Amino acid sequence: MLTIITTTRDNTDELGRTFTSLVEQDTRSFEWLIYDGSRHTPIDELNHFADTATGHGISASVIHALDTSIYAAMQNSIKYAKGEWCLFLNCGDMLCHKSTIAHISKHIQPSVDMIYGGNIYIDVDHTVHYHPGSSPEKIKQVLETGETPYYYHMVCQQSIAYRLSLLRSLPLYPADLRLAADHNHFLRTIHSTPNVLFTNMPISIYFGGGSSHRYILNTYYEWMYNNIAFIGENAKLHDLCDHYLDLISSQIQE
Repeated sequence: MLTIITTTRDNTDELGRTFTSLVEQDTRSFEWLIYDGSRHTPIDELNHFADTATGHGISASVIHALDTSIYAAMQNSIKYAKGEWCLFLNCGDMLCHKSTIAHISKHIQPSVDMIYGGNIYIDVDHTVHYHPGSSPEKIKQVLETGETPYYYHMVCQQSIAYRLSLLRSLPLYPADLRLAADHNHFLRTIHSTPNVLFTNMPISIYFGGGSSHRYILNTYYEWMYNNIAFIGENAKLHDLCDHYLDLISSQIQE
């Protein structure tokens, strides 16, 4: 079974979008775990989503806990997952197609620990971007050579399915990163395990306006940190740093 984990805090309006996406799936071979850190939203509203999902044949439950950050919430939520696999489809995120979960499930096999695909990103100005992603081999190549910034080839967290045993053996997020820790975990994973499968299909739709957008300069810094952490010793580090400095400068000028 695959556990879809949705972390949320005081945001039932966008939670409805995620709920609808799951109800429209053409399989029920998954559970939905709502991991809530709300301080103001009544628990009854969240239970209503879970109960309604149950009425549609989906095993759903709500856990309420206060955590220090979204990454901490995601890390702590996995202990409540009943499936062998999980995907973090956070509040407001959607799956791309009604057969997305069936597609992921088709690729689950004993020799695979992580499955990922592309994503569709809808910016705050409503422009739509498709991020197809790249194979682990391609991403490791651009990290080693520094030929391009790695984030051109990244996909979002919501398009990655994990075997839970992997998350328990390789902790999800380092404490020193608050906006791009998911990238760091992904990069560590493709370097530490050969059991990663890239599927050429968009998995999720996610929307701009979150913390990584509000604190964009910090996000750029953490992208640069991740890039340098995995760069090869013969790569052109100065060229890569110049790219990030241009990115930061352009944002400051805006």
